Amino acid sequence: MSEGQPQAGARRTVRFWAGLDLLLTLPLVLPPTARLLLDTLVWLNHGLGLPGVMGPRPALAMLFACLAGALAVTWALARWTQPLAALGRLDAWARIWVGALILGAVLDGLPAVLVLFVITEWAGALHQFWCLRKQSC
Repeated sequence: MSEGQPQAGARRTVRFWAGLDLLLTLPLVLPPTARLLLDTLVWLNHGLGLPGVMGPRPALAMLFACLAGALAVTWALARWTQPLAALGRLDAWARIWVGALILGAVLDGLPAVLVLFVITEWAGALHQFWCLRKQSC
């Protein structure tokens, strides 16, 4: 295996998770699309008969949802344009943290469908830790 191949695998891994994050968080950058995404999650949660509720979303909550979306999209674009192993490792640690925050919110009563995000966050962390540890995927 040549020296460039492991780096290519690391770049692909970092870019894959950056692209997925970009697709999932882009709707959060504007209030109308953020509302649509949140309403869809509530509808899905109810349709699956899962526990948890999401109350009304006041302007302040929507502001913070959109700010989080803007930061997430910016972080995803940074990793997409600069798919460095160091950014992938940092992202993996952040995914563990974010997944834990989401799980805590679900345990506090938010819709259980959000556990799907916990799964993707922790899967992304494990995949990046694994691939970037070995420098090949």
